[in-house]
Amino acid sequence: MSLKIPAFFVLAQALALGPLAAYSESGHRVVGAIADQLISGKPAAETLKKLLGNVSLERASNLPDELRGEDGKPGTFKLPENPELEAQLLAFRAANPPSDDDSETHLPPSHQWFHYTDVPLQAASYAATKKGTSKWDVVHMIAYCSRVLSGAEKPDNELHITPAVAVVLLAHFVGDIHQPMHVGAAFLDAPGNLLDPNIDPAAKQTRGGNDINFGATNLHAYWDFDAVESTLAFQRQKQHKTQDTLRPRDWAMQLAAREPADWKSNPELKPEQWSETWANEILPLAREAHSRLRILPMEEFDSRNDKPVRRWTAIEKPHPGQSNYAVFASKAVELEIHKAGWRLAALLDACVSVK
Repeated sequence: MSLKIPAFFVLAQALALGPLAAYSESGHRVVGAIADQLISGKPAAETLKKLLGNVSLERASNLPDELRGEDGKPGTFKLPENPELEAQLLAFRAANPPSDDDSETHLPPSHQWFHYTDVPLQAASYAATKKGTSKWDVVHMIAYCSRVLSGAEKPDNELHITPAVAVVLLAHFVGDIHQPMHVGAAFLDAPGNLLDPNIDPAAKQTRGGNDINFGATNLHAYWDFDAVESTLAFQRQKQHKTQDTLRPRDWAMQLAAREPADWKSNPELKPEQWSETWANEILPLAREAHSRLRILPMEEFDSRNDKPVRRWTAIEKPHPGQSNYAVFASKAVELEIHKAGWRLAALLDACVSVK
Protein backbone atom coordinates (compact mmCIF):
# COMPACT_ATOMS: atom_id res chain seq x y z
CA MET A 1 0.00 0.00 0.00
CA SER A 2 1.29 3.44 -0.90
CA LEU A 3 1.88 5.94 1.84
CA LYS A 4 1.32 9.67 1.81
CA ILE A 5 4.43 11.64 2.62
CA PRO A 6 5.18 15.29 3.38
CA ALA A 7 5.72 17.71 0.54
CA PHE A 8 9.31 18.43 1.59
CA PHE A 9 10.16 14.72 1.20
CA VAL A 10 8.59 14.63 -2.25
CA LEU A 11 10.65 17.65 -3.25
CA ALA A 12 13.80 15.97 -2.00
CA GLN A 13 13.00 12.91 -4.08
CA ALA A 14 12.37 15.02 -7.16
CA LEU A 15 15.69 16.78 -6.78
CA ALA A 16 17.40 13.42 -6.53
CA LEU A 17 15.96 11.99 -9.73
CA GLY A 18 19.06 12.75 -11.76
CA PRO A 19 22.30 10.87 -10.97
CA LEU A 20 24.55 12.99 -8.80
CA ALA A 21 27.93 14.37 -9.72
CA ALA A 22 30.69 11.90 -8.95
CA TYR A 23 33.26 12.86 -6.34
CA SER A 24 31.84 16.33 -5.67
CA GLU A 25 33.53 19.54 -6.70
CA SER A 26 36.54 18.89 -4.48
CA GLY A 27 37.10 15.36 -5.78
CA HIS A 28 36.95 16.38 -9.42
CA ARG A 29 39.26 19.31 -8.75
CA VAL A 30 41.86 16.96 -7.30
CA VAL A 31 41.68 14.70 -10.37
CA GLY A 32 42.02 17.66 -12.74
CA ALA A 33 44.79 19.30 -10.75
CA ILE A 34 46.83 16.07 -10.69
CA ALA A 35 46.60 15.97 -14.48
CA ASP A 36 47.54 19.66 -14.73
CA GLN A 37 50.71 18.95 -12.78
CA LEU A 38 51.65 15.82 -14.73
CA ILE A 39 51.08 17.36 -18.16
CA SER A 40 52.87 20.62 -17.39
CA GLY A 41 55.96 21.01 -19.57
CA LYS A 42 54.95 18.28 -22.02
CA PRO A 43 54.10 18.98 -25.68
CA ALA A 44 50.52 17.98 -24.88
CA ALA A 45 50.24 20.99 -22.58
CA GLU A 46 50.62 23.33 -25.57
CA THR A 47 47.79 21.60 -27.43
CA LEU A 48 45.52 21.75 -24.38
CA LYS A 49 46.35 25.43 -23.92
CA LYS A 50 45.21 26.14 -27.49
CA LEU A 51 41.95 24.31 -26.85
CA LEU A 52 41.13 25.56 -23.35
CA GLY A 53 42.87 28.93 -23.18
CA ASN A 54 43.17 29.97 -19.53
CA VAL A 55 40.90 27.17 -18.32
CA SER A 56 42.93 24.60 -16.39
CA LEU A 57 42.02 20.91 -16.19
CA GLU A 58 41.21 21.52 -12.53
CA ARG A 59 38.65 24.13 -13.59
CA ALA A 60 37.43 22.08 -16.57
CA SER A 61 36.78 19.04 -14.40
CA ASN A 62 33.66 20.59 -12.87
CA LEU A 63 32.24 22.31 -15.96
CA PRO A 64 30.06 19.36 -17.10
CA ASP A 65 28.28 19.39 -13.74
CA GLU A 66 27.91 23.17 -13.85
CA LEU A 67 26.47 22.78 -17.34
CA ARG A 68 23.76 20.51 -15.91
CA GLY A 69 22.50 23.55 -14.04
CA GLU A 70 21.16 24.77 -17.39
CA ASP A 71 18.63 21.93 -17.31
CA GLY A 72 16.82 23.47 -14.37
CA LYS A 73 17.62 27.13 -14.85
CA PRO A 74 18.67 28.22 -18.35
CA GLY A 75 21.17 31.05 -18.50
CA THR A 76 23.07 30.06 -15.36
CA PHE A 77 26.14 28.54 -17.04
CA LYS A 78 28.90 31.09 -17.55
CA LEU A 79 32.58 30.74 -18.38
CA PRO A 80 34.05 34.25 -18.58
CA GLU A 81 37.57 32.81 -18.78
CA ASN A 82 36.80 31.49 -22.26
CA PRO A 83 33.59 32.72 -23.96
CA GLU A 84 34.29 30.61 -27.05
CA LEU A 85 34.48 27.44 -24.97
CA GLU A 86 31.33 28.53 -23.12
CA ALA A 87 29.50 28.74 -26.44
CA GLN A 88 30.77 25.31 -27.50
CA LEU A 89 29.65 23.72 -24.23
CA LEU A 90 26.20 25.30 -24.49
CA ALA A 91 25.93 24.03 -28.07
CA PHE A 92 26.88 20.56 -26.83
CA ARG A 93 24.17 20.70 -24.19
CA ALA A 94 21.58 21.94 -26.69
CA ALA A 95 22.43 19.06 -29.00
CA ASN A 96 21.97 16.57 -26.15
CA PRO A 97 19.06 17.94 -24.09
CA PRO A 98 17.68 16.20 -21.00
CA SER A 99 14.95 13.64 -21.63
CA ASP A 100 12.57 11.45 -19.62
CA ASP A 101 13.00 8.71 -22.22
CA ASP A 102 16.13 6.83 -21.17
CA SER A 103 15.99 4.14 -23.86
CA GLU A 104 19.15 3.62 -25.87
CA THR A 105 17.27 4.21 -29.12
CA HIS A 106 16.13 7.67 -28.04
CA LEU A 107 17.65 10.49 -30.09
CA PRO A 108 19.17 12.85 -29.36
CA PRO A 109 20.70 11.38 -26.21
CA SER A 110 20.61 13.30 -22.94
CA HIS A 111 23.95 14.68 -21.79
CA GLN A 112 22.99 13.51 -18.28
CA TRP A 113 23.37 9.87 -19.36
CA PHE A 114 27.01 10.35 -20.30
CA HIS A 115 28.26 10.43 -16.69
CA TYR A 116 27.59 6.85 -15.60
CA THR A 117 26.84 3.25 -16.44
CA ASP A 118 24.79 0.77 -14.39
CA VAL A 119 26.52 -2.60 -14.64
CA PRO A 120 24.65 -5.14 -12.46
CA LEU A 121 26.76 -6.23 -9.51
CA GLN A 122 26.42 -9.87 -10.61
CA ALA A 123 28.11 -9.20 -13.96
CA ALA A 124 31.67 -10.48 -14.32
CA SER A 125 32.59 -7.49 -16.48
CA TYR A 126 31.19 -4.52 -18.36
CA ALA A 127 30.85 -6.58 -21.53
CA ALA A 128 29.18 -9.49 -19.72
CA THR A 129 25.83 -7.74 -19.33
CA LYS A 130 23.10 -6.58 -21.67
CA LYS A 131 21.26 -4.66 -18.98
CA GLY A 132 22.50 -1.43 -17.45
CA THR A 133 24.92 -0.40 -20.19
CA SER A 134 24.32 1.67 -23.30
CA LYS A 135 26.11 3.36 -26.16
CA TRP A 136 25.59 6.65 -24.32
CA ASP A 137 27.14 5.62 -21.00
CA VAL A 138 30.39 6.86 -19.47
CA VAL A 139 32.43 3.97 -20.90
CA HIS A 140 31.34 4.74 -24.44
CA MET A 141 31.55 8.50 -23.98
CA ILE A 142 35.15 8.43 -22.74
CA ALA A 143 35.97 6.38 -25.83
CA TYR A 144 34.05 8.78 -28.08
CA CYS A 145 35.71 11.87 -26.63
CA SER A 146 39.10 10.18 -26.96
CA ARG A 147 38.45 9.63 -30.66
CA VAL A 148 37.38 13.24 -31.13
CA LEU A 149 40.55 14.46 -29.46
CA SER A 150 42.80 12.14 -31.44
CA GLY A 151 41.12 13.07 -34.72
CA ALA A 152 39.58 9.64 -35.32
CA GLU A 153 36.09 11.15 -34.91
CA LYS A 154 35.08 14.18 -36.92
CA PRO A 155 34.95 17.42 -34.89
CA ASP A 156 31.60 18.43 -36.43
CA ASN A 157 29.88 15.30 -35.09
CA GLU A 158 26.18 15.02 -34.27
CA LEU A 159 26.85 15.27 -30.53
CA HIS A 160 28.56 18.65 -31.00
CA ILE A 161 31.64 17.45 -29.13
CA THR A 162 34.48 19.60 -30.42
CA PRO A 163 38.09 18.83 -29.43
CA ALA A 164 37.88 21.49 -26.71
CA VAL A 165 34.59 20.09 -25.38
CA ALA A 166 36.13 16.60 -25.51
CA VAL A 167 38.92 17.72 -23.17
CA VAL A 168 36.40 19.21 -20.73
CA LEU A 169 34.28 16.07 -20.77
CA LEU A 170 37.26 13.78 -20.32
CA ALA A 171 38.50 15.88 -17.39
CA HIS A 172 35.17 15.10 -15.73
CA PHE A 173 34.25 11.63 -17.01
CA VAL A 174 37.57 10.06 -16.00
CA GLY A 175 36.74 11.11 -12.45
CA ASP A 176 33.20 9.79 -12.83
CA ILE A 177 34.25 6.31 -13.92
CA HIS A 178 36.45 5.95 -10.83
CA GLN A 179 33.45 6.42 -8.53
CA PRO A 180 32.01 2.93 -7.85
CA MET A 181 28.37 4.08 -7.87
CA HIS A 182 28.89 5.43 -11.40
CA VAL A 183 29.80 1.94 -12.64
CA GLY A 184 28.22 -0.82 -10.56
CA ALA A 185 24.50 -0.82 -9.71
CA ALA A 186 22.30 -2.87 -7.43
CA PHE A 187 19.05 -4.21 -8.90
CA LEU A 188 16.69 -5.20 -6.11
CA ASP A 189 13.32 -6.73 -5.45
CA ALA A 190 10.81 -5.35 -2.94
CA PRO A 191 12.29 -7.25 0.05
CA GLY A 192 15.74 -5.86 -0.77
CA ASN A 193 17.33 -8.93 -2.36
CA LEU A 194 19.89 -8.52 -5.13
CA LEU A 195 18.58 -9.69 -8.52
CA ASP A 196 20.26 -10.00 -11.89
CA PRO A 197 18.22 -7.95 -14.40
CA ASN A 198 19.59 -10.05 -17.25
CA ILE A 199 17.61 -13.06 -16.01
CA ASP A 200 14.98 -11.67 -13.64
CA PRO A 201 12.42 -9.16 -14.96
CA ALA A 202 11.39 -8.33 -11.37
CA ALA A 203 14.70 -6.59 -10.74
CA LYS A 204 14.22 -2.92 -9.96
CA GLN A 205 16.86 -0.28 -10.74
CA THR A 206 18.34 1.71 -7.85
CA ARG A 207 19.97 4.29 -10.15
CA GLY A 208 23.49 3.78 -8.89
CA GLY A 209 22.44 3.92 -5.27
CA ASN A 210 20.38 7.11 -5.58
CA ASP A 211 17.33 5.12 -4.45
CA ILE A 212 19.09 3.57 -1.45
CA ASN A 213 18.95 5.66 1.73
CA PHE A 214 22.18 5.52 3.72
CA GLY A 215 22.73 7.53 6.86
CA ALA A 216 21.60 11.11 6.37
CA THR A 217 21.82 10.87 2.58
CA ASN A 218 21.69 8.18 -0.11
CA LEU A 219 24.37 5.68 -1.07
CA HIS A 220 25.33 7.48 -4.27
CA ALA A 221 25.64 10.85 -2.56
CA TYR A 222 27.63 9.26 0.25
CA TRP A 223 30.34 8.22 -2.20
CA ASP A 224 30.14 11.51 -4.06
CA PHE A 225 30.47 13.83 -1.09
CA ASP A 226 30.84 12.27 2.36
CA ALA A 227 33.65 9.89 1.43
CA VAL A 228 35.58 12.63 -0.41
CA GLU A 229 35.28 15.16 2.38
CA SER A 230 36.21 12.48 4.92
CA THR A 231 39.34 11.71 2.92
CA LEU A 232 40.32 15.37 2.77
CA ALA A 233 39.63 15.82 6.47
CA PHE A 234 41.82 12.83 7.29
CA GLN A 235 44.67 14.21 5.18
CA ARG A 236 44.44 17.58 6.93
CA GLN A 237 44.49 15.92 10.33
CA LYS A 238 47.36 13.62 9.36
CA GLN A 239 49.43 16.50 7.99
CA HIS A 240 48.44 19.00 10.69
CA LYS A 241 46.87 21.26 8.07
CA THR A 242 43.65 23.24 7.78
CA GLN A 243 41.19 23.87 4.96
CA ASP A 244 43.26 26.92 4.05
CA THR A 245 46.63 25.17 4.10
CA LEU A 246 45.58 21.91 2.41
CA ARG A 247 43.22 22.73 -0.41
CA PRO A 248 42.24 20.17 -3.07
CA ARG A 249 44.98 21.59 -5.32
CA ASP A 250 47.59 21.21 -2.58
CA TRP A 251 46.66 17.59 -2.05
CA ALA A 252 46.68 17.05 -5.83
CA MET A 253 50.28 18.26 -6.02
CA GLN A 254 51.22 15.69 -3.38
CA LEU A 255 49.45 12.93 -5.29
CA ALA A 256 51.07 13.98 -8.56
CA ALA A 257 54.49 13.65 -6.93
CA ARG A 258 54.07 9.92 -6.23
CA GLU A 259 52.94 7.29 -8.70
CA PRO A 260 49.96 5.17 -7.65
CA ALA A 261 50.17 1.41 -7.88
CA ASP A 262 48.60 -0.44 -10.82
CA TRP A 263 47.34 2.65 -12.62
CA LYS A 264 48.75 2.03 -16.09
CA SER A 265 46.54 0.60 -18.81
CA ASN A 266 47.53 -2.27 -21.07
CA PRO A 267 49.94 -0.74 -23.64
CA GLU A 268 48.49 -3.01 -26.30
CA LEU A 269 45.12 -1.27 -26.02
CA LYS A 270 44.20 1.92 -27.82
CA PRO A 271 43.42 4.86 -25.52
CA GLU A 272 39.76 4.65 -26.54
CA GLN A 273 39.67 1.14 -25.05
CA TRP A 274 40.97 2.14 -21.63
CA SER A 275 37.60 3.14 -20.20
CA GLU A 276 36.19 -0.39 -20.37
CA THR A 277 39.19 -1.78 -18.48
CA TRP A 278 38.71 0.94 -15.82
CA ALA A 279 35.04 0.00 -15.45
CA ASN A 280 35.97 -3.67 -15.05
CA GLU A 281 38.55 -2.73 -12.43
CA ILE A 282 36.14 -0.75 -10.26
CA LEU A 283 33.30 -3.30 -10.40
CA PRO A 284 34.68 -5.32 -7.45
CA LEU A 285 34.79 -2.12 -5.37
CA ALA A 286 31.14 -1.44 -6.26
CA ARG A 287 30.28 -4.97 -5.16
CA GLU A 288 32.06 -4.52 -1.83
CA ALA A 289 30.42 -1.14 -1.31
CA HIS A 290 27.07 -2.94 -1.41
CA SER A 291 28.03 -6.24 0.26
CA ARG A 292 29.06 -4.41 3.43
CA LEU A 293 25.45 -3.23 3.77
CA ARG A 294 22.15 -4.85 4.63
CA ILE A 295 19.32 -3.65 2.42
CA LEU A 296 15.93 -3.29 4.12
CA PRO A 297 12.61 -3.84 2.30
CA MET A 298 11.47 -1.26 -0.20
CA GLU A 299 9.07 1.52 0.72
CA GLU A 300 6.86 3.04 -1.95
CA PHE A 301 5.50 6.57 -1.72
CA ASP A 302 3.12 8.65 -3.79
CA SER A 303 4.65 11.66 -5.50
CA ARG A 304 2.87 14.78 -6.62
CA ASN A 305 2.70 13.63 -10.24
CA ASP A 306 1.21 10.26 -9.16
CA LYS A 307 4.33 8.33 -10.10
CA PRO A 308 5.60 5.99 -7.38
CA VAL A 309 8.80 6.83 -5.54
CA ARG A 310 10.64 3.69 -4.49
CA ARG A 311 13.26 3.75 -1.76
CA TRP A 312 15.29 1.15 0.08
CA THR A 313 17.31 1.78 3.23
CA ALA A 314 20.79 0.37 3.82
CA ILE A 315 22.48 -0.14 7.17
CA GLU A 316 26.04 -1.19 7.80
CA LYS A 317 26.58 -4.85 8.62
CA PRO A 318 28.65 -5.82 11.67
CA HIS A 319 32.32 -5.71 10.72
CA PRO A 320 34.43 -7.80 13.12
CA GLY A 321 38.05 -7.66 12.04
CA GLN A 322 37.31 -5.04 9.38
CA SER A 323 37.43 -1.27 9.30
CA ASN A 324 34.06 0.43 9.44
CA TYR A 325 32.31 1.61 6.29
CA ALA A 326 33.52 5.20 6.58
CA VAL A 327 37.18 4.18 6.76
CA PHE A 328 36.74 1.65 3.94
CA ALA A 329 35.14 4.25 1.67
CA SER A 330 37.66 6.95 2.52
CA LYS A 331 40.63 4.73 1.68
CA ALA A 332 38.99 3.58 -1.54
CA VAL A 333 38.26 7.14 -2.64
CA GLU A 334 41.84 8.24 -2.02
CA LEU A 335 43.18 5.45 -4.21
CA GLU A 336 40.64 5.94 -7.00
CA ILE A 337 41.10 9.72 -7.16
CA HIS A 338 44.86 9.24 -7.24
CA LYS A 339 44.66 6.80 -10.15
CA ALA A 340 42.06 8.90 -11.96
CA GLY A 341 44.36 11.93 -12.03
CA TRP A 342 47.28 9.98 -13.43
CA ARG A 343 45.06 8.22 -15.95
CA LEU A 344 43.51 11.48 -17.13
CA ALA A 345 46.95 12.92 -17.82
CA ALA A 346 48.01 9.78 -19.68
CA LEU A 347 44.81 9.66 -21.73
CA LEU A 348 45.01 13.29 -22.81
CA ASP A 349 48.70 12.95 -23.63
CA ALA A 350 48.08 9.81 -25.68
CA CYS A 351 45.16 11.34 -27.60
CA VAL A 352 46.82 14.61 -28.58
CA SER A 353 50.11 12.86 -29.38
CA VAL A 354 48.37 10.85 -32.10
CA LYS A 355 48.07 13.92 -34.26
